[in-house]
Amino acid sequence: MAGKEQTKAEAAADDSEFVQRITEAYTAEGRSLHLGSAVKGDAVLADARVAVPLAMMNRHGLIAGATGTGKTVTLQLLAEQLADAGVAVFAADMKGDLSGLMREGEHNEKIDERVAALKIDWKPQARTPVFWSLGGLGEGIPLRATVRVSDLSSSRRCSGRTTRSDRHSRSSLPTPTASSSRSST
Repeated sequence: MAGKEQTKAEAAADDSEFVQRITEAYTAEGRSLHLGSAVKGDAVLADARVAVPLAMMNRHGLIAGATGTGKTVTLQLLAEQLADAGVAVFAADMKGDLSGLMREGEHNEKIDERVAALKIDWKPQARTPVFWSLGGLGEGIPLRATVRVSDLSSSRRCSGRTTRSDRHSRSSLPTPTASSSRSST
């Protein structure tokens, strides 16, 4: 039995060190966004809060994960906190997952348990998103965009999906020459 108690004590010490390291690494001075708390194993360590300074939110970011890992919820939390801080948020939402921001959330047992585990003050609140519609299709403010062929070729090259015509497109385009750029008199 003493061995199990010592193991629990060692685990508590490990958790304490882990919380301290996360806190030192992810505590932000000034205005910041709360992204969540650290998780170790199956345990949520609410005191190991992860925050990002508001001033850092003008950089590129990536939210990646498997289905059901919280990518959309993370994006919603970021959008809500940025909007609360007075920052305009533009999010391309092809599936309409973020449209739920306009409805006030509802308390339920699962949410209440999570809020308690994270030691956060959560109050359901509706937002006022503005919907834009690409090409005027669907509901929302019509948004027009112009896409050039060269833009498509570049995006395919970046994604690794090039075609033979993409690779040779530069050679098939007319190039300006000295004689073609001068006017004849």
